[in-house]
Formats: sequence, C-alpha cells, structure tokens
Amino acid sequence: MPTQDSDQTVRFATFELDLKAGELRRSGIRLPVQGRPLQMLAVLLRNAGELVTTEQLRTELWPPNTFVDFDHGTRNAVARLRAVLGDTADKPRYIETLPRRGYRFIGVVAETTPQPVPPTQAVPPPAVRRDRWKIALLALAFLIVLTGAGTFIVSRFRGKPAAVQIKSLAVLPFENLSGEPAQEYFADGVTDELITTLAKMNSVKVISRTSVMPYKGVHTKPLPQIARELGVDAVVEGTLARSGDRVRLNVQLIEATTDRHIWADRYDRNSRDILLLENEIARTIAEQLRGKLNPQEQRRFSGNPIDPAAHEAYLQGRYLWNRRTQRALEEAIRYFTQAIEKDPRYAEAYAGRADAYIVLGGWAMEAIPPEEALSKARSDAERAVQLDAFSAEAHTALAMVRHTYEWDWRGGGDGISARNRVEPQLRNCAAVAWAISM
Repeated sequence: MPTQDSDQTVRFATFELDLKAGELRRSGIRLPVQGRPLQMLAVLLRNAGELVTTEQLRTELWPPNTFVDFDHGTRNAVARLRAVLGDTADKPRYIETLPRRGYRFIGVVAETTPQPVPPTQAVPPPAVRRDRWKIALLALAFLIVLTGAGTFIVSRFRGKPAAVQIKSLAVLPFENLSGEPAQEYFADGVTDELITTLAKMNSVKVISRTSVMPYKGVHTKPLPQIARELGVDAVVEGTLARSGDRVRLNVQLIEATTDRHIWADRYDRNSRDILLLENEIARTIAEQLRGKLNPQEQRRFSGNPIDPAAHEAYLQGRYLWNRRTQRALEEAIRYFTQAIEKDPRYAEAYAGRADAYIVLGGWAMEAIPPEEALSKARSDAERAVQLDAFSAEAHTALAMVRHTYEWDWRGGGDGISARNRVEPQLRNCAAVAWAISM
C-alpha cells in the first residue's frame, strides 16, 4: 500500500488527489469537491483495500466535542464523492459500502512518488527544516491571536457580534432513520412545521414545501448544488428517529456556498413535546441568523398549547393531504376530524379539513358534489379563522374557498391581504401556506 505525505499526489484511474494543494483532478481538470468529502477520500485512499470504519472516519474528520450527526454527515460526504467520481452505491467502482461497518476504497491506486525538488534548490538539513517549522508555527499563532483580537475589538465597538448574512433559507426534507416507512408522515410533518414556523422571520425568505420536497431522499447532489438550484444562502437539514414515545432529531444549519456548519444540535425528547421542540429549533435557528430576538419576535416562535394526540393526528392528515389522491384525501379528513375531536380549538386542523374538501370537490377531481365541498370547506375555514385570527393556514383555506368555489378572486386575495394587515411580520408564513395549498 502506498504511503502518503504532504508532498504526494495519489492517482487512481483518471483521477489524481493532490494532497498538498487539496485538489481532486480528473485528466488535469480540477473537480468541484472540497472540505469533508475531500478529507474522506484521502482517508480511504490511505487505507485502500481495507475497511475504514465509521468510527475511524468520525475520529479523523471531526474534531473532539463536535456536536453534529456524524452518520448523516458521513453519508452525505460519500454521496458527494460518488457524484463527482461517477460512482454508484449498488455497483461501486471506487467506494464500497459495508453496511453498518464502514467503507472501503476498491479502486486501483497507483504507486505515489514524492514531487521532485527543483535542482536549483538545495534540500535543507533536518535541523534547519525544524527551525523553519517552529518559526512558521509561531507566526501562525501570532496571526490567529491578532485576528481574534481584531474581531473582538470590532464586535465590541459594534455592540454585538456580527451576524451571518443569510437572506434566504431552505429546509430540506428530514430523513427518517426510524427504519419504519410508516413514520414518514412524522418526518415530513416536522419538515412542514419548521418551514411554516421559520417563515415567521420577515427578513429571511423561506422556500416553500413544494420546492424542497423533490429533494426528499436525494443523496447524489452536493449540498451547494441543491442550494444553487433553490436559490438560497443557507440550508437546514436533519434526521429524525422515533422509537416508542421517544424521538431524536439531529438538525444542522449550513452556509450553502462554503458548506460550513453555522450551527448544529441533537435533541432527544418525548414525542408528546414535538410541537414545543419544533418551535424551540425554529427560534434557535432564527437567533443564529438574526442575533438575540426581542420579546415580540420570541412570541412568534412560542406555539399555542395543543393536545399532543391532536397534533399527531394533524401531521397524519397533512401527510395524506399532500398525496392528493381521492383515497388519501378521504383518509386525511378522518385524521383532521380526530384532531378536532381531541382539541376542538385546533385551528390548523379545521383549516386542513377545509383544504381536503376543497380538493375533493374541485374540478380536477370532483369526488364529491361541489356544493357539498363548498358548504363543508367554508364552515371549517371560517371556524379556523375564528379560533386563530393569526393562522396563515386558516386564512389560506378561507381564501381558497372564495377563489375556487365562489369565484371571488378579489375576496380570495383579500383573505391573504387581511392576514398581512393584521400581522405584517407573518407575510412569509401566509405565502408559504398559499404555496403549499396549490
């Protein structure tokens, strides 16, 4: 097996990894890969033909006391490497996955040789090289201290730390790690709730559910590419595992252009507390992007107390409603009704049931008579607005009734406009709900 040091270039097939420059090239052309995927490739090449465990990768790629979902980060890094190398998981040519154990590089690695020193340069003796390294390290330490002091002074004079400049954000569909397909509704529901809650940040554009759901289960595209396609500055991604009455979430906020973690955390809670947890995560992300929130902003991220069983039924209903088939919509109505029975003041459940009636009676499906759909949808939408005048879902449902069945396009628009006049800061929330309903 070839050894590697900072002066070597490792070659395999038409690729070469320049360890000194930190570049992966194919036929001399630099490829768009950097950061952890590139570091992982170096580890795999160094151990070519041998199993590299996920624990070894975690130790080598992440510094101690790093709070991220290592398994998820490792899978993402492998997926990005495969995309660049033109490799696949089912028929690997370079990176083989050994389930629950780790990965192995199976390509043919060429013997590597140190890059020659130009003949005009003399190789300094070891003692001189050590002295130069000491000087370089001292200079680097001085530069770090100087930079830190400068940042502190600038922040001190500004009165607060400089916030990350993020103007647009996408919440990618959470990955269900429960091992149970039946829990997909729960993962999708958490995604939806975070999108809606984060949209309360008036200064940050949050991409709608309709735009992000096509990326559910997509592991072949690098995150910066997904961000470019969505046109956002940052991405929220995470995993969710549910077992019994416990739920574990790993959430990461990543700056898109640099693939740099702005924030990451792990939560292990009772599933009955999921609504409070969603608001807590959204508030934390908002603080990472905006700095300390004032009392009015904090109230926006404080959810109304809702019966956990009602919320569970609501998530089931929204999951089925998004499938847009007659059978799924009829089942969704059953779940929304359950949520209302468990918590008669749950405005979003009334709005969800109204949405289901709207689609069932619409011209594209006509599964129930339009007059029946109109009567039931209007009753539920009006009740939702009465219960929560600040609910974007409630106003959207009422607007859709007026727009779809009463042909009151001005009134349909007024449903959202009135909502915006009451609470201008939640304009994005209404827009997201409108996009979801289309």
